[in-house]
Amino acid sequence: MPEPRQFGFVPILAIPLALSYRMQRVDCPRCGVKVERVPWADGKHSQCNAFRHFLATWAKSLRWKETAECLAVEWDTVRRSVQWVVAYHRGHKNMTLVDQIDAGKKQFIGVLKERTPQSLKDFFTVDLGAKRCAEIKVVCSDMWKPYLKFIA
Repeated sequence: MPEPRQFGFVPILAIPLALSYRMQRVDCPRCGVKVERVPWADGKHSQCNAFRHFLATWAKSLRWKETAECLAVEWDTVRRSVQWVVAYHRGHKNMTLVDQIDAGKKQFIGVLKERTPQSLKDFFTVDLGAKRCAEIKVVCSDMWKPYLKFIA
């Protein structure tokens, strides 16, 4: 893309924040022009998913107009965020995020679209491979028993 897109993010101390990212475009001979999908936002929305969750959470406690005024967004942005969260929870599926969090190196490694022991096993055995798995010294996980069993 010629210009970076701005994605609204959760404000800190009432200071509006935005993530600026230049989306990659591909001209596929079969499908036409496609724009890169990013993990922090869906489709053409101008807010990060985290901010949309934040807006919807505040909209449970305040009127939507007050939420919009306090967070310097349009009323319709709050409405669409609430609508998105409701739709998301209706078809809710858990995913697993895998990060490397060494002292000198922090990076996102992958997303497992399903939260199953088999998807975790496939990620470590197929995607990472035996060599990289052998280098793992510490694992931080939620307390879901099937994951703990696999990790052990």
